[in-house]
Amino acid sequence: MAGLTHASPTVDVAVPFEGHPRRTSRGFEAWRKFRRHRMAVASVVILTALTSRSCSGRSSGRVPINEIDFTARLTSPVVAAPVRHRRSRQDLLARMLYGGRISLAVGFAAMAVAIIAGTLIGAISGISRAASTPC
Repeated sequence: MAGLTHASPTVDVAVPFEGHPRRTSRGFEAWRKFRRHRMAVASVVILTALTSRSCSGRSSGRVPINEIDFTARLTSPVVAAPVRHRRSRQDLLARMLYGGRISLAVGFAAMAVAIIAGTLIGAISGISRAASTPC
């Protein structure tokens, strides 16, 4: 070992770290990484706002979504209904929120059917496999 010198005379005397390493769960690590990603947090906030607004059941305007307001034909946009189509004067924001409510209902129904069907198929295949294997 000729030619080997330590960078510090106290290298051999150094005490290794004896503390317990900090253990974190995978969920906590995923949450920490998610929190640092600003666009992901902003998108979750927007998605939550749209979903809660769609599920709240309130319409945004005075005019029902299926009727056309002919009296407001040549008027400028108002604060009460900021998103309106120029020609038909239907409240498009209320129509979009109503459509979002229907889309959410269809999505949750499809998810429920998939969970129920997957659970039943998995249970049946587990029972049939257990019955076919000898003890």
